[in-house]
Amino acid sequence: MPPVIFNEVIPGVHYGCHPDHRNGNLNKSQWTISTSEEIKSFELSYSQRWIVGTQAWGLHLMNGHPTYLGMAIDRSRLLFVARFEDGNGNQRWHGYPADHQTKVNDRLPEELKELWIKNNILAVAKVRKLSKGVPCNL
Repeated sequence: MPPVIFNEVIPGVHYGCHPDHRNGNLNKSQWTISTSEEIKSFELSYSQRWIVGTQAWGLHLMNGHPTYLGMAIDRSRLLFVARFEDGNGNQRWHGYPADHQTKVNDRLPEELKELWIKNNILAVAKVRKLSKGVPCNL
């Protein structure tokens, strides 16, 4: 597997597109957006402070509206929330399409749930579904 190459996307903040989420790996969710769109999703997440600890959640916006950004491992469901991680706390982030239905850790944390509802990021019903792990479509 090729190494993840991290590039500075915001002063002092690096992001790397992980190949496992683009190469058809059957054990990983897969991005359906371009790498530049993936990076823009991260930049939005970071600039909006949709961060809890060393994890952040993001969206792919088109004309100001969330759109799908990836496929679940089962390849039968489209995903529209990204999860970004800075595993070592050193501002070297990577991300993947989050699957709130199958991975508890991919569910929106309470702090973001409240923020997204308050700021009309997504409809209340969608935010609640994402945080509970139930099916949710755009």
